[in-house]
Amino acid sequence: MDVQVTSTNRKFYNLPSDISALLLDAFPDTFTRVVREPLPQAVGQPPIPPKAPVWSAGFGRYGGPAVFLSLPNGEVVESHEVPDVMEKSSFRMFQGKKLRVPKDVIETYRRLWRQSTAPVR
Repeated sequence: MDVQVTSTNRKFYNLPSDISALLLDAFPDTFTRVVREPLPQAVGQPPIPPKAPVWSAGFGRYGGPAVFLSLPNGEVVESHEVPDVMEKSSFRMFQGKKLRVPKDVIETYRRLWRQSTAPVR
């Protein structure tokens, strides 16, 4: 159990529960129980899947611009279609899911596409 000294705000972690209970009961004005916040997701852990499909645009696994669809089951689908094709219809790979790419994601993708295909000077 974790205990905090109220006068100094000093915290003591992982004390034996019988000693913590004794301190809290004998000196309620001096000690309070510390409730820990849940730890953030650890580095290297898979991301928590969203509850609804989430669209985004960025750079894909091969370094080029891509549109991503994160599905509630944890699957992430990546597409590299030409922006004009994307705007006219759903991605072929997404048609089975009957989802259309939002216009703001298409605009972001189009900007990334132009930057990546611009001639180098």
